Amino acid sequence: MALTNPRYLALVLKKVLRDLRQGWLSFGACVAMLALSVSLFLAFNSAAYSLKRSTESNYQKLHFLDFTLLVSNISQSALSRVSQIPGVASVQGRATSSIKVLLDPPSVPEFRSRSVDGLLIGLPFDRRPEVNDVYVEKGRYLSQARGEALLEARFAKHHNFQLGDSIRVSTFNGERRFSVVGLVSSPEYVWMATNPFDPRPMDKRFGVVFVSDSDAFSALGGSFYNEIHVRVAEGEDAESVQTVAEERMSPYLRRSSISREQQPSHALVLRDERAFQGLAAFFPVVFLTLSSVTLFSTLWQLVSRQRRQIGILMSQGCSPFDLLSHYLILGLIVGCVGTVLGVLIGVPLGHLATKFYTRTLGLPFVEIITPVTSLALIVLLALGLSFLAAWTATNRVLKLDPIKALRSEFKEGWAPRSETLLDRFLPTRLKFGLRNLLRNPGRTILSILGIAVSVAQIVMTLAIFDSQNETLGYYFSSVHRYDFEVQMDHVTGATSLPHVASWPETESVEYCLRRPATLVFNGQEVRTNVWGLEPKNELLRLYNKRGERVYVSSEPFLFMGPVQMERLGVQPGDAVTLSLNRNNADAPVFRFSIAGALHEPLANPPKLDLALLQQISEKSEEVPPGGINTLLVKAKPGMAEALQARLDAEEQFRRYSSPAETRDEVESLLRMLNASKSLILAFTTIFALVVLLGTTTMNVLERSREFATLSCLGVSDTKLASLLLIETVILWFFGFLLGLPAGIALGTEMMNSFQSQLLQLDLSLGLSNVFTTAVVSLLVCVAALLNGLLKLRSLPLTAATQDRFE
Repeated sequence: MALTNPRYLALVLKKVLRDLRQGWLSFGACVAMLALSVSLFLAFNSAAYSLKRSTESNYQKLHFLDFTLLVSNISQSALSRVSQIPGVASVQGRATSSIKVLLDPPSVPEFRSRSVDGLLIGLPFDRRPEVNDVYVEKGRYLSQARGEALLEARFAKHHNFQLGDSIRVSTFNGERRFSVVGLVSSPEYVWMATNPFDPRPMDKRFGVVFVSDSDAFSALGGSFYNEIHVRVAEGEDAESVQTVAEERMSPYLRRSSISREQQPSHALVLRDERAFQGLAAFFPVVFLTLSSVTLFSTLWQLVSRQRRQIGILMSQGCSPFDLLSHYLILGLIVGCVGTVLGVLIGVPLGHLATKFYTRTLGLPFVEIITPVTSLALIVLLALGLSFLAAWTATNRVLKLDPIKALRSEFKEGWAPRSETLLDRFLPTRLKFGLRNLLRNPGRTILSILGIAVSVAQIVMTLAIFDSQNETLGYYFSSVHRYDFEVQMDHVTGATSLPHVASWPETESVEYCLRRPATLVFNGQEVRTNVWGLEPKNELLRLYNKRGERVYVSSEPFLFMGPVQMERLGVQPGDAVTLSLNRNNADAPVFRFSIAGALHEPLANPPKLDLALLQQISEKSEEVPPGGINTLLVKAKPGMAEALQARLDAEEQFRRYSSPAETRDEVESLLRMLNASKSLILAFTTIFALVVLLGTTTMNVLERSREFATLSCLGVSDTKLASLLLIETVILWFFGFLLGLPAGIALGTEMMNSFQSQLLQLDLSLGLSNVFTTAVVSLLVCVAALLNGLLKLRSLPLTAATQDRFE
C-alpha cells in the first residue's frame, strides 16, 4: 500500500480524523498553544513594523530633517552656502525663540498669568516649508504675514485651546498675541520631548507655537535665522553631508550640529522601537518552542497507546513509512489548524496594538501592515516545528518489530522497582503521585515548564509593578517632600520676595538656586542644570543607596544620581569642571569632585551647596549676592488648594509645579510598557492553562484502566481525585521553584531593555506578591485539573478494565 493509492489515502485520512476525534482535547490543546504562539508573534511584529512604517511615512510626507545646524544670526542669503553642497535636497532656515505660553485670559495681566514653557517657531506663510512641514489636524495653514498661529494639537487639547482663540505668549520683547487658525502635529514632536534623556511626555507643560517668519523675526528682534534644517537627497550619505555643512558654516555655528538620530523625538522613538522589537522576538519564540514540545508529547503518547494497531498493520504488510506518514499527516494537520487560527487572531490583534501606540504618539499618518516576511517566517516556523515534533515522536515506528509490538508494551520512562529510602518515609498518596510523574518524565517536564512559564510571567509582571510603585513612592514621598516648586524668571535676593513662610497656609519653605551649567569630564560634555540646596535641606532630601541621609557640603563636591553619573561617565572621586555661562567661551571654570552616588531612580539635576553655587554665579553672571530663583513650599495638612490659590495671586510667582504632576508624566511614560506586559501576561496565563489542561486530561485517559481497577477495588472517586490533586500540587511546586527565579531574571532583563537615561528601576518583589503568584498559579493548575476529574467521574468501569485497542 502507498499514499498514492486513493483508497489507502482515504483510509489514512479516516484514521487521522478518528484519532483527532478521540484525542480532541489533547490535540485541541496543541492547536490552542500553537495559535497563541503564532498570534502573539504576529501581533508584536506587526505592531513593531507598522509603528516603524508609520513613523517613516510621517517623516517622508512632512519632510523630516536629516540634521540641524544651530547658527548665530544668519540671513536668507547665507542659506545658499548650505544648499550648494552636493547631496543636499532642501534647506530651510528657521527663527525660533523660547517663550512662555500664558494660560489665563487676556483680562489677567502678563505678570500674573499662569504660564508654561514653550517654543515660538517661524514658518513661511505663503508656502509650506521644504523641511519639517506640519500636518494640519484642524483648521488651516498660515495665510497672513502677521497675527496667526498654529498650535501643537496635544498641547491645545490639554489646555482647551480652540480654533479662533487668542493665544498669548511672553517673549523677551514683551507679550504677543496670535489668533489660533490651526491645530497641527509636527515630525519634530512625534514623541513630545525636547531632551533625548528625558522621555517624559511634555504635551502638558511645553507649548509649541508656529507663527509666520515675520512674527518670529519680530519676537527675536531682527530678521535673521538661528537654525538651519537640512534634508539630504535619497541615496546620499547624511553623515558626510553633515560634516561638509559644518565645515562650510563653521563661522556661524553656535553649537555642534544635531543629526536625525540625536534629535530628541526621533531618538526616543528609536529607543522605543528597539525595546518593542525585543518583546516581539523573545516571548513568541518561547511559546512556540513549548507548543512543539507539547505536540511531540501528545503524538508520542498516541503511538504508545496504538502499539498493537501498529503491530497488526505491519504484520499485514503495511510499510513503516506508510504508518509514519499517517502520524506526520496528523501532526501537520494540527500545525496547519493552529497556524491558521494564530494568523486569524494575530493580524487583527496587531492592528489594535498599532492603533494604540500610534494614538499614544499622536501620529497623523498611520500605516497598519502585517509584514509578509514575518507572516511567512512564522508560518514556516510553526509548520516546520510541527513536522519536526511529529517526526521525532513517531520515527521509532520505522524500527518497530511487529511481534514485539503485539505482545509487549513500550517502556514509558522510569519508575523505581525496588524500595528506596523515600519509599520508607513518604506517605502512600505522595508515593503514588511521584511514581506516576516518574513514569512519564517527558510529560512531567512539559507540565513543569508550562507552570514555570506562567509563574515567571506573573512574577515578572508583579515585580515590575512593585518596582514602579516602590520607586515612585520613595521618590515622591521620601525625597521630594514639598507640595510646590515655585520658579522665578530671574535670580533675586530672598529678602525681596514675599515672606511665604509666614503665610497661614504654609508649613515650611526652603530656598534654592537653579542654574544651567556645562559639565566636562575627559572630553565628555553634558549640558544640564545644577541645584544649590540649603545645607540642612528637608523638603528635598538626599539619600544614598543604603538609605542613609546625605547632606550637601561647603566643600567643592558635586552630588549626582546614577543616571547623571552614567551619562557623564564619572565615578565617585573623579574631578569634573563646571561652567555656568554656556554662551561665553571665556566664562570661569570651576573644579568639583564627584561625591558618592545618590539614590535617585529618576534623572535629577546635580546638587551642591547653595552658598557655593551663589558664589560661583556671582563670578560667572550678573546676579545679586545671595540670589535664589526657586522656592520649595510645603502646605499645612488640608491647605494645599488654598496655598495654590495664594501662589496664583502672587505677582512675583509666575510658574510653579508639583511633584504630583511629575509623577503623572512618569506613569504616562510607563503606560506603554505596562500595556505590553499585560498582553503578555494574559497570553501566558491562557497558554499555561492550555498546557496543563492537555497534559492532565491525557494523564487521566492513559491511566483509565488503572483508575477503573482502583474504583472496582473500592477506592472512592474522592480519593482518586485527591491522588490526582497531589500530583498536580507536586507539578506546581517544582514549576513554582523554577519559575520564581526565572521571573525575577526576566523582569530584570525587561526593565533593563526599557530603562533610559531618565529612569532606573531596581527590581523588587514583595512577599505579598510572591504569595499572590503562588495562589494564582496554583489556581491555574487546579482549574486545568477539573476536566480530568470530570473524565474520571464519567469513566465506564467495565469497558475501561477490559483489554482493548486504543
